[in-house]
Amino acid sequence: MTDPKNEPCYEGEEPSVGRPELPPDTHFATTTKIEAHSRLSIKLKDNFFTFEYIEERAVPSILSEEDLVHEREQLWDTVNAEVDKQVELAMDMMKKSR
Repeated sequence: MTDPKNEPCYEGEEPSVGRPELPPDTHFATTTKIEAHSRLSIKLKDNFFTFEYIEERAVPSILSEEDLVHEREQLWDTVNAEVDKQVELAMDMMKKSR
């Protein structure tokens, strides 16, 4: 449903011309999960290998925006480090198989 200004109304809310204007950056969604994917393809000898790691985390909806940014950074660090470990392991295995 939309009000006379063609703005969305909440379920059960009647269109109202006198509803206060909200700042354009106002949102009502809350982040409850974050997910990161890290992938790297490399050539070892004559073969290409792709290494990938994905992790999803539930986050409390009460986190501040600053804490959420920090949590995202930690998640990226985790998934990238995991892919780096996978690559290191593969390279070590290739060296040992010589």
